[in-house]
Amino acid sequence: MKVSALIAAGGRGERFGKERPKQFQYLKGKPVVAWSIEAFRSVPYIKELVIVVPSDWEEEAERIAEEFSDGLKYKIVTGGSSRAQSVLNGLKMVNEDYEFVAVHDAARPGIYPSQIEAAILLARDIGACVVATPVVDTVKIVDSSRLIIKTIPRDQVYLAQTPQVARREDLLKAFSKDETTLIQATDEATLLEELGVPVGVVDGGINNLKITRLEDLKFLEQIL
Repeated sequence: MKVSALIAAGGRGERFGKERPKQFQYLKGKPVVAWSIEAFRSVPYIKELVIVVPSDWEEEAERIAEEFSDGLKYKIVTGGSSRAQSVLNGLKMVNEDYEFVAVHDAARPGIYPSQIEAAILLARDIGACVVATPVVDTVKIVDSSRLIIKTIPRDQVYLAQTPQVARREDLLKAFSKDETTLIQATDEATLLEELGVPVGVVDGGINNLKITRLEDLKFLEQIL
């Protein structure tokens, strides 16, 4: 089975509060995006990397990919005005001979190769898969005034992470919707669910934390 890894690194990270986007910040001596490159290149099923980056950062991404891909084929793609558009730009560049695509946020540098492989294998068996972490706290539903409406069983609640793995053709169908719908869908699984594609879950963890703010980067330095 041949799988393309689509690393979504197209954001400019306004909430991060730095001129240099978070995916190009340094984490324990390596650019954040390099951690994902190294994780995916270690999975035998991965045959190419498609790395989507902001405009004006293509040259930097090329340098990083050349250094950390260890000979794995890669393509640098310019992102769009939204995450959805960036992912779609990347999907259009995926090798048509590869049946599956693993979409991963570059802002999650702590993903383990074993988690990637588990997601790929489950997607092969059922159609699609998401790495997600089970909720350990009690979950409350609140209204606009932050008053509790009800409590829901936490054993049925998972927090979606990435990679999210699916067949290339299913992802292209999922991303054929109008731009408003794509922007409202915060992950690939949401669009796949609407298509009726079965989506399974494999366990993620705290290692797969998404970097949003500077303190997240500092926290990851302690656990990686």
